[in-house]
Amino acid sequence: MSNPVAFMVQPKGSDDYGQPKPLEEAFSAYADVDVKNGSQLAQLGEDMTTELITCLMYYDERATNSMWLRDLQSGIDYQVHHIRPSRRHQSMIVTAKVETK
Repeated sequence: MSNPVAFMVQPKGSDDYGQPKPLEEAFSAYADVDVKNGSQLAQLGEDMTTELITCLMYYDERATNSMWLRDLQSGIDYQVHHIRPSRRHQSMIVTAKVETK
């Protein structure tokens, strides 16, 4: 697990200008991040304007599908879509994506 990542939450409400409040860090961890390439996205039925990642990491019960995952090396925020824990809850695979437009 070599990539630093942070799980982020979206605070409720909006700022003084009506914009969503910035994401806040819930906790950080390390993961092996795998960015899916174009042919893999096509096989998965995703649009080419989507960047999809899977992260292998140690299991952490604080992680939920309603969070965002920030790659601390690139600064990109991905919306978490699925968390799949291993049978014994020793590790988990997090699937997240972002629209690249």
